[in-house]
Formats: sequence, C-alpha cells, structure tokens
Amino acid sequence: MAEKLLTISAFAKLFKTTQYTIRHYEDKGLLLPAKIAENGYRQYGMGEAYQLSFILFLRALDLSVAEIKLILTTDYPEQTMLLNKKQALQQEIARLQALERTVDEQLQQATHETTYRVNQTIHLRVLKRLPFAQDFDLSVVEAID
Repeated sequence: MAEKLLTISAFAKLFKTTQYTIRHYEDKGLLLPAKIAENGYRQYGMGEAYQLSFILFLRALDLSVAEIKLILTTDYPEQTMLLNKKQALQQEIARLQALERTVDEQLQQATHETTYRVNQTIHLRVLKRLPFAQDFDLSVVEAID
C-alpha cells in the first residue's frame, strides 16, 4: 500500500505554518519533498512530517537556520545542544523570577505609602520657595505662610 502524500498547502495547514515557511526550509536544504509531481506540486509524506516537526521544535528553541542545518547535516550531538538550551532556559527563568520579586516588592511598598491630597490651592510662588533639593513633607508647605 502506497504512502498517502500531502500537498504543500495541506502539509502547511497540518503544522499550522505557511507554504512559504516550508519552501524556505527547502531552499536552505533542511527539508525535501517526498515527491514533486509532473505539474510541479510538492508532496510530503510521514518522513517529511517528522523532519518538519523537529525543525519547528528547534526553531521554537530560538536556533537559527544555520544551527539547525549543522545539527541535521553533521554528527553534532543533539543532546549537548538540548542540555545547553535547557540550562539557558533555567537561567532565564531565575532572572525572571528575581524580576518578579522586585516588582512584588515595589507593589507592596506602593500600597503602604501614604498619599496626601491637598484640598487647598497652592500658589506657584509658594512652590518656588519649597526646598526641592531635599526631601520634605506637608509640614514644610504649612510652615510657609
């Protein structure tokens, strides 16, 4: 029984990508169609599906097309590359968690600070006399007559 082949558009739809992406990978030598029909239609089978899914996985890891080609065309150890990517992801997670803690601390400080609302008009000449070079509170404004 012959393997069922898909056209490039059906193949692209299956992987939720575009025909242009598949053609790009073909142009870069990462993927070849199983068959090119007499009318020029490209057709893809199960082997190409596995190949494309691996390429898309590597692209999701932010590998460049050149890096993917190196992996696919040489005896480059995939395990080493995946372990390096995992370590980089763990470092990024730690960085983002530290950033999240900083944001949480800032939010906590913002909720504990007292906000004063001035219901009186403060004239510009009074503001000009305020000591902006140093910290002050509302008692400085009250002291200025």
